[in-house]
Amino acid sequence: MELFNWQIIINVFFGVITFLAGWMLKIIFGLFNKLQDDMKELSNEIHEAHSKTQEDLVALALSIPEKYLRKDDFQNFADRMDERFDKLDEKLDRLQK
Repeated sequence: MELFNWQIIINVFFGVITFLAGWMLKIIFGLFNKLQDDMKELSNEIHEAHSKTQEDLVALALSIPEKYLRKDDFQNFADRMDERFDKLDEKLDRLQK
């Protein structure tokens, strides 16, 4: 009878340990799955943000020629203005003589 009581105690002890180990494994795997889901969600958000950033950069690159003056165009404009001012200076010099 004494052996039977020890056997029950050992069986209950290992049953409780097995239950707790299984419960801990369930919690760990549940957290691992949640972490994987969060990583997928973050990856999707990063991909969407990257795509939006690329679209914004493309739109900016396409709008730059419309909004800003190129350096060579400005140089051409400056050269023409210099020529006109030179002509005006010549006319003023001729008028003063």
